[in-house]
Amino acid sequence: MSRALSALKGYIKEYKAENHLGAVTIRAKRAEPQPYWRNKISAGMMYQPDIITATSHTVCWQGVISFYVCTAGAEVCW
Repeated sequence: MSRALSALKGYIKEYKAENHLGAVTIRAKRAEPQPYWRNKISAGMMYQPDIITATSHTVCWQGVISFYVCTAGAEVCW
């Protein structure tokens, strides 16, 4: 999960730099699973509960090679 959150924070930092943004508001937004070894993720493969903070919403599911895989999402407003 920490890699998903690190990737999200890195993307937000890049986005702010590319768009010359200063202060932004970040809110949690549910991420859709993004499988890379499967075509789709069924409900039975999802780990519950989701991990939700004020600035991110992380979903995790059963991986093929890794025990679990996570994706974090957020909404950035300026």
